[in-house]
Amino acid sequence: MKAQICCSNSQKHISNIKSCEEKSNKTQQLTLSSTQAAAESKKQLIEDLIEAFAIADVLLEKVNSLLPFLKKHIKNGGSIPKALTLRQIYLPDGYMENITSISYLKDFLDKVKEVFVNSPSWRGRYLIYLKMHGIFSPCKIPLYNKTCWNSWFWMVIYAKNHIIYWLNFFKEEFNDNKKHNTLAAINSCLQNEQELGIITIYLNFISSYANEFIQDLDFFQQLKNQFSHLLSYDFNILLLILKPIGIQPILNHL
Repeated sequence: MKAQICCSNSQKHISNIKSCEEKSNKTQQLTLSSTQAAAESKKQLIEDLIEAFAIADVLLEKVNSLLPFLKKHIKNGGSIPKALTLRQIYLPDGYMENITSISYLKDFLDKVKEVFVNSPSWRGRYLIYLKMHGIFSPCKIPLYNKTCWNSWFWMVIYAKNHIIYWLNFFKEEFNDNKKHNTLAAINSCLQNEQELGIITIYLNFISSYANEFIQDLDFFQQLKNQFSHLLSYDFNILLLILKPIGIQPILNHL
């Protein structure tokens, strides 16, 4: 009888231990989940703030003056860091999320350039096509080159204004030459609503800020190598943006 009581007490003790362990594990899991949720909420708040500043064309440095207000009136506002931390830690993450789409635009323009460079007859037919569709004094497409830093932006601006004509022009060219791989890739992209949408968005976005880039590049292009150590942090950000689109000669000057 005593043995049965001891056995029963042991089982209860083991059961109590397991119950405590389970409660402890649940508490730890809840704490971990709560911590992860808080971290994710903070990250989302900061990313949204950076995006809002970018859309409003407001310098990140302005956030330093807003921190007391954000801390007082915005939930989790106290977790927003100063501008330097935003630039060094959070801004590169946002950059990497968007650079894939910009590289996609760059690849598309590379293919357009390849077609026109390798076939003078296409350039001629393209100008005739524009005349037949209401552009009586059409300009040649400005094909960029890596030794002229601003030429890529000029091509982007041109593409933004003429891509509406490219849809049918490249479709007709592809129908006449379906074995041409580059034409096939260009036409496939232009006829795909989602891909065309991405390209159009970035053409418009980059064109809106192209003049600022062009002015900066004109300024820095005049600098000699001995002044490279004086280049500002903003120019390093500019290099970060320009590297994926192939403007490599800038980097060679540093």
